[in-house]
Amino acid sequence: MSFNSIDEILAANDELLQRFLSEVSGLSEGQEVFRPSEGSWSIAEIVEHVALVNNNFLRIVGRLHQQALADGAGPAGPILIGPLLEAVDPEHQRKVEAPERVRPRGDQPVTASLHLLRQTASGFREIQPQLEAVDLSGPTIPHALGQLNYLS
Repeated sequence: MSFNSIDEILAANDELLQRFLSEVSGLSEGQEVFRPSEGSWSIAEIVEHVALVNNNFLRIVGRLHQQALADGAGPAGPILIGPLLEAVDPEHQRKVEAPERVRPRGDQPVTASLHLLRQTASGFREIQPQLEAVDLSGPTIPHALGQLNYLS
């Protein structure tokens, strides 16, 4: 899937969020905390991790936006991006250890993590006009998957 605008990216994220919510809402407590194997994460921990990653990404996007403004970035132009993970790891074989800031603590109920996911999605929609107004292709951050920018 490729995207041509910030609105397309956010719309795709909104659709994925709705699908994710439908898959993990209404689970029993036993289902939420079940671990399929030793050392694996439970559904509750996976949902917590996804919520933490998304919320962290919102903060990163805000920093990248501020950096683009500080660097004197011009107005946004057309964008064309594809899925990052497909480019970096087309076979989905690469394992990356979650950094502490996005590692689940394991004490969050799924409902709390879903609430954070919804808040984060709203946060992206709130800053959408600012993101659409400036070229975000310049500033980058280091990541385990490589240098990323908002359009990665």
